[in-house]
Amino acid sequence: MNKARQNPETLKILFMLGLVIAGPLPVAGAEDLGAHAAKRIDLAQSSHAIVSPTQFEAEASKNHETVAKYYEDSAAELRAKAEEHKLLLEQYENKSYLYGKKAQDLQSHASALIRKYEQAAEADAKKADTHRRIGSRLKENSDTESKLNTANASRR
Repeated sequence: MNKARQNPETLKILFMLGLVIAGPLPVAGAEDLGAHAAKRIDLAQSSHAIVSPTQFEAEASKNHETVAKYYEDSAAELRAKAEEHKLLLEQYENKSYLYGKKAQDLQSHASALIRKYEQAAEADAKKADTHRRIGSRLKENSDTESKLNTANASRR
């Protein structure tokens, strides 16, 4: 490739080949740009919808619950994988004569994977707990605020 860099004819051929492979470059006309700009303006206007703090906290609470569920599911999967490797480790220890020289390697590898999966499951469980607590706090805040708003509205 070093020689190709020195030869300008080779560079021209490679450039042309690249254009053929890449295909034609898209060219936007003025009408395309206008339509694109109009879409951006519509999106900007619709994104300024007024959302009350109560609605925002309720939505955020749901989002944190969803993330917590994801981390709980992930932790459960990791624990299941750790259990599978525990069974393999037991097989490697009980029937080491079947694996010959590789028996110790397989045992240490299975042990390392068990540790790795258990640590990852523990980390995911902590993340799930954190998100669940944040979600419950947000829900409590939104419930308290909605009660206050209801009480203030009834006083008027």
